[in-house]
Amino acid sequence: MITDEHIANSRRGRQQVRVDHIGHTNTKTNTYLTPIPLLEVVYRCLGRVDLDPCSNSQTSPQVIADRYYTEHENGLVWPWYGRVFANPPYKTVGNWTKKFIGEYERGHMQEGIYLVAASTETKWYQELLAMDSLVCHLSKRLWFDSDIGVPCKEQARFGSVLFYVGHRPERFRAYFVPLGQIR
Repeated sequence: MITDEHIANSRRGRQQVRVDHIGHTNTKTNTYLTPIPLLEVVYRCLGRVDLDPCSNSQTSPQVIADRYYTEHENGLVWPWYGRVFANPPYKTVGNWTKKFIGEYERGHMQEGIYLVAASTETKWYQELLAMDSLVCHLSKRLWFDSDIGVPCKEQARFGSVLFYVGHRPERFRAYFVPLGQIR
């Protein structure tokens, strides 16, 4: 069970600065980490996260989970299990969506929360809607983090949604209804 103390500790001492091979700070990023306030709701809803298959780091992850797959481990090739939270790389979101759906349908995941852009016209989005899932359409655009606990300089230019699969839809609804419409 994730406690308030775990959440508070996850905020301390995790800010990193990336420096390139000649000593310049790297301010450009393709990393968009889930904002900590949203993660706090995820933790309260799931109780704990067993796996983050799309983690930014094994040593300083943004998500508090029991297990992580980073880009190096490639979460697309390993099994997912238990309670999963995934904020997949958006450039390859179709592949990650197939994995999310497949792992749940095979019974590997007890519960899953999947954060993606509200790209309603895409095939992968329609596949998520076709599942026995709930979807929370966030009422505000997110401020993703560019590094551990460091918000991006701009708000996302798109709306976001969270898909939920699992045996406790009423719990998801209770925790996420303050953040947006749930269907």
